[in-house]
Amino acid sequence: MKVNFKTMFLVLCLYLFTFQVTLESYIPLLKYWDEIFIFLFLFSMFCQGVEKWVLGMLSLLLILILEGGVSAFINQYQPTPAVFMDAMSCIKYVCILLFAFEYFKKYDFKKHSHILSFHVKVICWMIFFMEIADSFFDIWPYSFLRWGLSARMLCFRHPGRLAMIAMFLLLLTRFLERYSSRMKFYQYGMLLVMLSTLRALALATVVLYFALKLFLRKHNRINANALFLLALLAVIGGWSQFSTYYFSGNITCRILLTETGLRIAWDHFPFGAGLGTFASTASGLFYSPLYFIYGLNGYYGIAPNAFNDITDSFWGFLFGQFGLVGLVLFILFMVTFWNRINKYYMTDTVCYQTLVLIFLYLCYATVSSISLFHTGVVPLAFVQGICFARLNQIAAQKQKTPLEAKGALRQL
Repeated sequence: MKVNFKTMFLVLCLYLFTFQVTLESYIPLLKYWDEIFIFLFLFSMFCQGVEKWVLGMLSLLLILILEGGVSAFINQYQPTPAVFMDAMSCIKYVCILLFAFEYFKKYDFKKHSHILSFHVKVICWMIFFMEIADSFFDIWPYSFLRWGLSARMLCFRHPGRLAMIAMFLLLLTRFLERYSSRMKFYQYGMLLVMLSTLRALALATVVLYFALKLFLRKHNRINANALFLLALLAVIGGWSQFSTYYFSGNITCRILLTETGLRIAWDHFPFGAGLGTFASTASGLFYSPLYFIYGLNGYYGIAPNAFNDITDSFWGFLFGQFGLVGLVLFILFMVTFWNRINKYYMTDTVCYQTLVLIFLYLCYATVSSISLFHTGVVPLAFVQGICFARLNQIAAQKQKTPLEAKGALRQL
């Protein structure tokens, strides 16, 4: 039996996106796995070109990165490696999405669905067994408690990472459901895994998942009113943590980063301080002088030797590094992104639901992380790329069918 190379690559992606964090402890080179997609996309764009909407989204993001790069060069707060590292982080999500779209838009998902379903089920069972083993033997203890319960993280080092992987698998099982009805069992299993992490974002996502399914049974499209209602449901679902972040009266790293990001935007109006300077991983690894200038270096979570909370504020990151101009560019990018998703509302309900769910997740995740520019969300970019590829196939087929029928009538 001939093995399809794209199928092999897709299966490899499933395992590496799932277990990258675990495996990179043993194979350090795997930490660069998702960066490979940037070069794969650029290579594919050079070889075969891209569609106009792909170029439009990429152009907006590149302008944002260029603006941040120029600001970094002018202000000279950070060395070139920090600027380059931040630029790679900012472009990674979109490159993975667009590469998956371009690479799989002619791929026969139905023909190879049994192979994909098998491997997704294997990964799900691996996580199920780890959950059961951890329940009895406390193999991966974690001190984070909520409602008197211990948050699960398994072998993924952090509950948030496990929640993201469970969401990744949930959306894949939803995508494959059209080819195998048994995938519903795995969907509910991944929903339970998400809940076991006790993450507010995971709870909000579960609420949105069911809300979207119910809404799209009666409506074809998510209009402005529905979008507002869904966003409200997400806020309600994660309100306990959201209120802790911003309204508890405590001074947290998240609040400090957000407030300081606004101050930096004002002091460096209108372009911000530049790439690699604030609230990003690069700004911690190449410790930015802005933390000393604005007096944040003494806070645990932002300090030079303990900066584990340094990426907790999307708005601090956006305003601090890109300023007012960056805010405008980011809004234009998200509007373009949303319009592209909504173009397919009549094409396929499952793919449309998946794209909307991920888009909304990226929006409300801005309350607790740098969202679209965070390495942890890149598996979702891959799912979105696959969904766009499938929707493109269906739309092309629908356009082709009437023309074929018209041609047949002419022959008669």
